[in-house]
Amino acid sequence: MPRNGGAPGKVLTSYFAAIGKRDWKAIKALTHPEIRGMMEEDEVAGISVDVLNRMVESSPLQIEIVEAWIEAEVVAHVRYSGRVHNAPITGHAELAKENGEWLVTLAGVGH
Repeated sequence: MPRNGGAPGKVLTSYFAAIGKRDWKAIKALTHPEIRGMMEEDEVAGISVDVLNRMVESSPLQIEIVEAWIEAEVVAHVRYSGRVHNAPITGHAELAKENGEWLVTLAGVGH
């Protein structure tokens, strides 16, 4: 896989950029349908703004892909680094291929 994580890396980079822009619609479009469903439940419950605020507060707005690999052609793992509140972080994301498109299923940050 290319150093930049290929297609999964591009999706993950776009995902964090959408968080930085506070673009709920774009974030939903980049997430797996299961996660998207939970986000829609948050909208119905009236807590999507709070959820988005927490996402912005705890996510790097720019990332550098450290390594990436694909399992069984349908699951991608991406390790990344970035900064949250000016502190260096590392993280791991998992993306799943759904109808030929890579979508974020998990993006966790460690310090």
